[in-house]
Amino acid sequence: MPDPGDTPKHLPDGLYDHLVDVALKAKLDGIGDPRLAELADVDSEDAHSAIAQYLERLLAASLSTLRGRESADRQRRLVDRVIETLVAELGDDWTDRFNLASPLRRLIAVHSEPQAGGASRPDTPLARSALLTGTRLDPSLASQLSKEFAAADRVDILCSFIKWSGIRLLLDALGELTATPHPDGPRLRVISTSYMGATDAKAIEALRDLPNTEVKVSYDTNRTRLHAKAYLAHRETGFGSAYIGSANVSRAALSEGLEWTSKIS
Repeated sequence: MPDPGDTPKHLPDGLYDHLVDVALKAKLDGIGDPRLAELADVDSEDAHSAIAQYLERLLAASLSTLRGRESADRQRRLVDRVIETLVAELGDDWTDRFNLASPLRRLIAVHSEPQAGGASRPDTPLARSALLTGTRLDPSLASQLSKEFAAADRVDILCSFIKWSGIRLLLDALGELTATPHPDGPRLRVISTSYMGATDAKAIEALRDLPNTEVKVSYDTNRTRLHAKAYLAHRETGFGSAYIGSANVSRAALSEGLEWTSKIS
């Protein structure tokens, strides 16, 4: 979706999914024949999500115009004024919970004991989605999964096949993940297949030897043709990640190939 206010002077033919703001309404009024523009009511159950998405882009565009040495503090004050409007509508108990503290800072980790050097974390933000394309400009998928797994509470892996060349890139992180039990079940759950005979027995044995781990492999090559590739890192903090794309657990896919993977946060 384009930023609010970025609609062109002339509206090209095609599909849209854009809340009608004043600027867009003026363009629609200029079309002349109302039958040329299809409009739909916003469902009351979905209105909050649609408006929040619109507001997110409007805020991002507005905050980006505040530049200079004190831009972060100016942006914080602007957001506080937005929150004050919410407080006026929803009650005073919102103020203490959502007003941004000064100076503007970001919480990136909490530890039960002091950590030397800080926690290992993926290179992409935990609070935003990203696309990894396997080019030199992107971090390798292996490096990101290793960092995600080492800092996760639980991990689920679903893929067509698992090669030793691939799982060995992740073993250190998986060993760190599974070192202690989790109260809600296994730390690591893996589902894969023997489709096309691509899975290495050595890789499955390495996973099986990890503590607090559950591994399931389908040997039914006639009915089980699993093509999904998904890596889920669960965190009690709520900042988990899911990596979904074309990469199986092989060295070529995780560190060398031009695999496209969507990181969903």
